[in-house]
Amino acid sequence: MGVDNAISVARLVSELGGVTGRKRLQKLVHLLQASGARDFPQRFTLHYFGPFSRELVHDLEVAVSSELAKEAQPAFEEDGYAYSVSESARQRIDQLLGTKPSWRARAHRLNAETTPFLEAASTLVFLAQRGTLPDQLKDRFRKLKPHLVYLFARARDFAKREGLLAENS
Repeated sequence: MGVDNAISVARLVSELGGVTGRKRLQKLVHLLQASGARDFPQRFTLHYFGPFSRELVHDLEVAVSSELAKEAQPAFEEDGYAYSVSESARQRIDQLLGTKPSWRARAHRLNAETTPFLEAASTLVFLAQRGTLPDQLKDRFRKLKPHLVYLFARARDFAKREGLLAENS
């Protein structure tokens, strides 16, 4: 944990032109990390809404307090927290990190998906990473995420195409 991780989180927000929702940000980072993006070393545990990292919460707080990112609180309860990066912060991040990240295109593909879909995909990847066997994956997912079962096949296929799940999963 530290400033380097906060800069990487701010860079993700910057590259995406902003991120709405803490849950969405958690899932984006988890899936990018699972794809091999070394900018995101945070540890994740399984939480009610899928993979969750307290370290990421801390890194985001550091990014906000360092003015690398801005956090806008929701106006209404159903709105998610919104994260953005000012132009001066974007320039500072680019100056600190240099070249565009290798995970940029994948981040944009992931960000185009809905938050429930990201939760489903992230949970599947987490379960597979933690040793859930391919033939047990659907049953385990169904027990953990009954409200997202309708997304299972699509999330599994997406994760396979992105190289986040083994082909036999």
